[in-house]
Order: sequence, then C-alpha cells, then structure tokens
Amino acid sequence: MNDTLYIIGNGFDIHHKLPTRYCDYKKFLLKRNANFVHRMDELLYTNGIKVEDIKQWSNLEEYTRQFPDLDYENLHDEAFDASEQDMDRASYWDDPHYIANNYVKEWIDFYDDFTCHFKEWIDSIDVTKAKKDEKLVIDPDASFLNFNYTKTLETIYGVSAENILYIHIDEEKYILGNNQPQNIPYPNPEGTYIDEDGNEISDEDIRNVDVKKVLNSAYSAIHETYFKNSEGLIKKYGTWFSRISRCRKIVFMGISFGEEDKPYFDFIFSKARNCNVWLFYYYSDDDLLAAKKYAEEFNVQNVEYRKW
Repeated sequence: MNDTLYIIGNGFDIHHKLPTRYCDYKKFLLKRNANFVHRMDELLYTNGIKVEDIKQWSNLEEYTRQFPDLDYENLHDEAFDASEQDMDRASYWDDPHYIANNYVKEWIDFYDDFTCHFKEWIDSIDVTKAKKDEKLVIDPDASFLNFNYTKTLETIYGVSAENILYIHIDEEKYILGNNQPQNIPYPNPEGTYIDEDGNEISDEDIRNVDVKKVLNSAYSAIHETYFKNSEGLIKKYGTWFSRISRCRKIVFMGISFGEEDKPYFDFIFSKARNCNVWLFYYYSDDDLLAAKKYAEEFNVQNVEYRKW
C-alpha cells in the first residue's frame, strides 16, 4: 500500500447507478411489508419528522436517534393499569413486570426487524450491474476507508479486500445508526437515597422497581442496536487509522459528511497533517459546502473539488 487514501461514501455507489439511497431501502420494504413501512412512517411523523423527509427517509441514520425514545411513562402506567392490584390474588401473568415485558418486546422486535430487513436489502443489491467509470482514476494499491456495505471497489475496480477497511461492517453485522450516548429513562429505578445517617435506603415498591428495570433494559437494547460507537471503532482499528498520519494524498468520493460520521472526519482531518493533496468528488451543493467547511476548519492546503 502507498501513501494515498481514498474515503468512499454512498455517493460512490450512486455515481455507479446502484440503488443504494435510503429511499431505495424504503421501496424495497414497501414490496416486502408495506404495513411495516407505514408504521415506521407514523412513528417518524409522531416524532416531528417532516413529511417530505419521511417520503425519502433521507436522513435515516439521524432518525435512529429517536428509536429508543419510547413513551416510557405511558408504558409504565399501562403495565400497572392492566395488572392485578391485589398482590395476594395476582398470578405471574397479572404482574406488571410481565406485562411491561410484553409491551417492550414488541418494540424491540420491531426495531430488530428493521435492521434485518436492512441487511436483506443490502445483500439484494447486484453490484455486477455497476459500470466502471473509465474517467475515474483509482489506484488499487492505495488504502481505502469505505463507509459503504457493497463490494463495488472489489468487484468493479479490482481493489484487494486487504486494502479496504469497511468501517460499517463489523463481524458481518451492518452498522446503521448514530453516536448518541445512552439516556436511560430511569437512572435510579430503586429510588434509593441517602438518609441523615448516611445510609442508602429505598421506599420504592418492588413491583415498580421491576417495571422500571424492564423499561431501562428495553431502552438499552434498542440503543445498542443502533449505536455506531464510531470512537470505539477508531480505537478497535487503531493500527489502520494510524497510517493516516503518513498519507500524502487523500481523495473523498461520494462523502456527504453526515453528522453521524463526524468522529471519523474529525479524526482524519486532525491526523492528516502530512497530506499535501486533497481531492473532493461531490454530488450536491450541500456536499460541496460541507467539504469546504472541513477544509477551512482544519486549514488544509492544495484542495480541489470535482463534481461527479
């Protein structure tokens, strides 16, 4: 490998006429399970997403920030309203803990299905239909940081897999999501406090504690499903990322500089102090503005912008 780094985004696949936009995922799902899509649209609308964005699912990764934020207070109250209040008469099935578990399991399964369908969609994309851009100069001996899930570089341009880091594929799992930290609904489910003698005590009803713990677990499960942990992945692939400091040329192809991948871009620009050639391929004016913003913020020199 040489001292050139290519950073590949979804615009690369789109440039090669592959159906890899989030709106294409929605079309795929509509054919598989239209009711599932309609339910997702309702959730997005309830969370204040604009109708025009819902039509395209244009900022899907940003939307995933809201997935763990169920109406926990309502779920808590419903679990108790549906339970047997007389504990002497209550069976396991009447317990609010059991009822709350059933409520949240439906949500966990729903969001798990969303990621399973996402993998099915990616795996259905036929990369062989992409046509090589003969005007595009790609050095197969360079290093490649690939934000895509497809093997376009390998299949169409003959780049060795050893030269590519697929940052959004971790042990065959496709990473879709965000970098929002956890914010569990009940940080202190036991309701513990310190009395005047310094003792930690709690007056909380045990059933209430159990329900709150169930709801916390549901939040954590959904959050984990959509947590990118970009900073953790940078550390995991620390040896690979360490080569950025030796790069002399960096080429961005089809990168939109989305908010959820900001940790990677901040790291790259801060470490690439020896880079003296910067090339940005862009599609939209927004992508161009985002690229210029990074170039100005980190005071990079010898910058060239090329529209696809």
